Amino acid sequence: YVADADVYISPLAQTVTIDVTEAQPIALWVTDNGTRWLLPDGTAVEPRGSTPAGLLQIVDGGAVATAPGAALGGAIDAAVLLSAQSLAERLPGSGGSAPLRYNRQIGLNFQMQDKPYWVYWGGGDHVERKLQNLAAAVELLEQGKLEGTVIDVRFERPYVK
Repeated sequence: YVADADVYISPLAQTVTIDVTEAQPIALWVTDNGTRWLLPDGTAVEPRGSTPAGLLQIVDGGAVATAPGAALGGAIDAAVLLSAQSLAERLPGSGGSAPLRYNRQIGLNFQMQDKPYWVYWGGGDHVERKLQNLAAAVELLEQGKLEGTVIDVRFERPYVK
């Protein structure tokens, strides 16, 4: 896939030089129809060649995160991709080794690395608040002050179920 191409024409030397920049995937979108590469703009394309190791994975069986106006599975919603990237950068273990999941009801969700907790993250808003709520809920769970396996940080206060 081509991300950019520049053509230089040298009239004196009578040569044409073409510089091509190959498009690189930034994430994998795993749907019921297979795994597709996600390009930086959210476009979903069939993998070509070897897939780079360690890419963010978004598991979305029904491709419900399809961008508005795009064909089903043709492009992921930019807000979902941005949220997933932000979350993977801020919370080690989410997205790479442990894929993020997406569904229409709860948005992004994932199992915490090396912990028995499932996290309902939602969208990409209020990232700092969600990270603080998640840390507080984990601490209370590990101290035995709360019981549960699901930490929901989509709201103002965290909920543990």
